[in-house]
Amino acid sequence: RHEFVVTEAGLRFKVNLSDYLDTGLFLDHRTTRQRVGAEARDRRVLNLFAYTGSFSVHAAAGGAKRVTTVDLSNTYLEWGRENFRLNDLD
Repeated sequence: RHEFVVTEAGLRFKVNLSDYLDTGLFLDHRTTRQRVGAEARDRRVLNLFAYTGSFSVHAAAGGAKRVTTVDLSNTYLEWGRENFRLNDLD
């Protein structure tokens, strides 16, 4: 198993280079994730089709008052919870 923790804009995310087609973090979304974090303060954020919750982590770290993360996959929801834990976010 090839799992690593990477850092993006001061936040930590688990990536997996061996078990899935996708790694857990879409690199082409990096700028948009940072924008969500920059604009999230005091807002409520709904992240649908959330995958591993990276947008949710950026929003929470950016000061969102509430973040709701939704995905059909329990595997990806748990991965998202892991990303929140990596960043000491509730």
